[in-house]
Amino acid sequence: MASSVLDRPAARWADHHQSARWDSVGKAANYIPLALAATSGLIRFGAGGDVAADTARASLLAVGWTLGIDYATRFSLGRARPDQHSGPASFAGPSKGSASSGFPSNHMGMAFAAVTPFAQRYDAPWLYAIAAATAFGRIQQQQHFMSDVVAGSLIGYGMGSMMLDRQRGDRDAKVAFGPNRSVNVSWQY
Repeated sequence: MASSVLDRPAARWADHHQSARWDSVGKAANYIPLALAATSGLIRFGAGGDVAADTARASLLAVGWTLGIDYATRFSLGRARPDQHSGPASFAGPSKGSASSGFPSNHMGMAFAAVTPFAQRYDAPWLYAIAAATAFGRIQQQQHFMSDVVAGSLIGYGMGSMMLDRQRGDRDAKVAFGPNRSVNVSWQY
């Protein structure tokens, strides 16, 4: 919620930074999540030892779950993207095109889901800076508001942490089905 204060200023910044030079940097940043997921895939299937392969498995599972959560949230909310010029408070709810809406950012979710298991297992917090660089591209290319990228990051971080914890056997997620078709998922950090 706090990041929504920056939605309009970041969108104005992106409006004023649409040039060939800025576009090339923004487009390059958009490929970071794909490169991170591909690297996890390479590590999983032979480019590392057993611990690295297990960490990569947690990373890839986190990416998959994050994308599922992101798409379910997008479909439910249907938030407009900045390039639609409807403003950050424009939510259409479930509709035909809501799966391609802007909240949360899949790119940010993927990036944080991919790096979190490695950052935590190897005590390498600098990996978060690589994932965070994706935000520049998503905002500069007018694909997401600031709150979209923050929400995507938090979902990816949460899933990455949960998958690593689950792999270690530390703390499994608790799933409870409640009244009115509700599902509650919780875990401890």
